[in-house]
Amino acid sequence: MKMNQKQPGSKNSDSPELEDRLELPQSNVLLIGPTGSGKTFMVDLLSRKAKMPVAKINATGKVPEGYAGEKLSSVFDQFSESQKKGIVYIDEADKFIQNPDNPLNEELIGWLEDGEVNGRKTKDYLFILSGAFQDIHDRKDGHVLREDLIRPSWTDVPCR
Repeated sequence: MKMNQKQPGSKNSDSPELEDRLELPQSNVLLIGPTGSGKTFMVDLLSRKAKMPVAKINATGKVPEGYAGEKLSSVFDQFSESQKKGIVYIDEADKFIQNPDNPLNEELIGWLEDGEVNGRKTKDYLFILSGAFQDIHDRKDGHVLREDLIRPSWTDVPCR
């Protein structure tokens, strides 16, 4: 690179901000690891490096909209009105993801498919889910298979 060339992503007063010109496809993250392995630390580090706000919630005991109790969607209340983009971190997600009958699965899929929560477009947020997924770690062969993570009831793609 020549010395007078601007690096990709550097600000140029003659052009709009990079994020205004570039739309990235939504990608979400699933962190799997035992308690104390650094999953929350990784999310905090990403938030600091990306200079994005993060809202965290522990999924244990949370309920979907329409049910009595603390709603999973309350995680969005941690963002101010002016914060239209950010990271949504749902810890202990394995507690409901591994149960295909849990109504939180349907609510979460709606968020991941460009839904809306409390007037916020979910496509503007990075979703990071984490959990120990103990059943995966307890496999005798030690391998994590696609079937362990994606169940046919969650997707139209058959597992092989």
